[in-house]
Amino acid sequence: MNSVHGACKAASALTIILLVGSQPIKAVESFDNFWVAPATIKANNSGESGPFDVEISWVNKLADRPSQLRYRDSLISTFASTSNGYSTLAFASSYSDEENSAAIGLRIGSLSFYANAGSGESYSHNNTNYSGIDPYAYHGGNLVAYRYIGASVGYTVGKYLQLQAGQTTVTADRLEDRRSSFIDFSNNRMFARYTYVERGNDYVGYGLDAGIKLGRINLAYQELTNRYDVSTRRIRFNWKQNQQNLFWLDLAVHRNGALEAYSDSSVMVSWQRLLGSDNLVSYATDAELDETPQGGGIGRGILIGGAVAAGAIVLSSGSGEQDSAERVAPSQSNSQSATESSPSPDISQSTDANPPGTATIGNPQHDSARARLNSVNPISVRENREYGGYVYQAADSSFATTAPIVGDASSVDLPDPNFAVPNGTTARASYHTHAAFDPEFESEVFSDTDLEGDQLDNIDGYLATPTGAFLYHEVGTGQVNRLGTVNN
Repeated sequence: MNSVHGACKAASALTIILLVGSQPIKAVESFDNFWVAPATIKANNSGESGPFDVEISWVNKLADRPSQLRYRDSLISTFASTSNGYSTLAFASSYSDEENSAAIGLRIGSLSFYANAGSGESYSHNNTNYSGIDPYAYHGGNLVAYRYIGASVGYTVGKYLQLQAGQTTVTADRLEDRRSSFIDFSNNRMFARYTYVERGNDYVGYGLDAGIKLGRINLAYQELTNRYDVSTRRIRFNWKQNQQNLFWLDLAVHRNGALEAYSDSSVMVSWQRLLGSDNLVSYATDAELDETPQGGGIGRGILIGGAVAAGAIVLSSGSGEQDSAERVAPSQSNSQSATESSPSPDISQSTDANPPGTATIGNPQHDSARARLNSVNPISVRENREYGGYVYQAADSSFATTAPIVGDASSVDLPDPNFAVPNGTTARASYHTHAAFDPEFESEVFSDTDLEGDQLDNIDGYLATPTGAFLYHEVGTGQVNRLGTVNN
């Protein structure tokens, strides 16, 4: 991670040095901000310092932030390049709160080479390619630090056509690596990019981005789809009537097979009239797919790595509590399942998804509850105190459990499930133990209070008894079944 930070700082420092003494000239190339909300304000300064052309931009992205992320709303980007006609050298960097990225590109004749690196939390806030897409809709994300590094190669055909292919790897502590492979095509009028995302050794999803310029109309399509039946598809029309009047038409459809609250479709029409200053303008004046300079789009090419990393982070989980390496996923019900942290390490870490010598249940919700109760039930019996919590489902369809709450010898009070589970997830069941055996209580079965509580909350229930019975209350049918045993 230190190497990533070092590269970012070096690129930022170089760009700042180049900006000293610069004079306003025509911008080298515009940044790709097509999906930034019309309400966003962008300020640009362009200049020249020695052999380098320089552009620096400030973007207020408040309008694109979900409520959880609105304190991270400022983006500062810099781009510097120099060219002698046959070769081009370019640097780029971006900075927002707690996030940064850097890139370098070199073109020699028809070939170009790019390298990208960056770091941040959960979602690439400082990349504008996926502005307006809420990563919490894909996974009930909690913020976690990540790093990415990537490289690609490009080839220019003729004056404008460029092909580019490469790979970006995203890493985070305790999580599987994400690998994003992509191929990109662009010329002076259109572009298209396909991204294939893997997590560990498994396919996660794909991204598709395309755009075309038709006179004064810019048209773009974007799609992100993952293997857990979560997808976003959107189309944007951007029409510039003149330098002051700008119009947008957005069509978007989002689907989440696990959480219907995140499934919707929308149509939005926007109009903006610019007033006054040349330095305070909408992104739309720069969003057109302008003609690419001869020798290929080095400016656009150098930024693709960050976009590919952002796609990987959105499509796959960005959080330790939402990752298949640490959760029970639908396709991996036989895998080991770790759980969320709590004050006592003996309680928070499940040692195995199933007790030794028993077969897997094969249901990810059951397995998640069983993994938690395997860990907590022996402590409950030893301390003669009940423990309880919730089983919840993330937007990638995987399951996990909340940290257990400690009760007394005869009960445990659980909070409202709607507020007890992480943001962006759905409570599917309660779980609790019945402490040590006590002849005054019916310790080996659900109590009437247990069953009524599940019915009131309209969620299933799991119980671990003092003798190690693992019971399941299916609230939809009212049936109680024994699923096997847990540790006691």
